Amino acid sequence: MNILVSLGPIIGAVIIVLYITFLRLSYYLKGIKISKKQQQAAHRSDIKVNLISKVASKREKIIYYILIVAEIFLILNRFMLPKVTGRDYLLNGMSTGTKYVISDSAFKVSYKQAKRGYYNRIYLRQKDLDNLGVECSVEQGKALLTIQQDDIKKEVDITNVKSLLDMTDFAEGEISFTLTNEDARNLKFELIW
Repeated sequence: MNILVSLGPIIGAVIIVLYITFLRLSYYLKGIKISKKQQQAAHRSDIKVNLISKVASKREKIIYYILIVAEIFLILNRFMLPKVTGRDYLLNGMSTGTKYVISDSAFKVSYKQAKRGYYNRIYLRQKDLDNLGVECSVEQGKALLTIQQDDIKKEVDITNVKSLLDMTDFAEGEISFTLTNEDARNLKFELIW
């Protein structure tokens, strides 16, 4: 179900494009005899000329219209089903409404919802460790920050937190930060040093 909801509109659009390509290719290969005037009109206009003109059979037109209706259904399904059921239909590794800056000098992430983590490895001096803070707001769910340096690993619940992090277990050097969530919605996160 997740695949249908997440990727359905894309799969439907690909099928429609392939069908239209097949129709155009079959018309070309059959060498359909139409008047010079009809040929010029077909070349000047869009794809609908070939599908709706006298060249397309009734069966081909019906298949085309069925595919268009199916694509509309898939698009509506993508946007309406999550609202009606209250579930998210994201596949692992996907997110919606995401903005992020991940570099040596910044670690900021915001998204509507995500089924993935965000990772940054930063070199921090002792003064940075003493002033390392986190600012995180979540409308729903839970946000977690995993901090790791060599064998030392610490997971911190940062849901709706704005404070300094306890970094007494960590030394100056490269430190990995991984932001994950448990059904978090409308998350805004920033690591400050």
